[in-house]
Amino acid sequence: MHKIVGYIEQDPETGLYVGIVPGIPGAHTQAETLDELHKPV
Repeated sequence: MHKIVGYIEQDPETGLYVGIVPGIPGAHTQAETLDELHKPV
């Protein structure tokens, strides 16, 4: 079984939440709320 690590941070300047997956190039997103960040696309 593979494990994938993702990180969620809140940008102090904009207040936006930013989600990244370092092991997958281009895997990132941002949103105003954590609920919005977790919504599938």
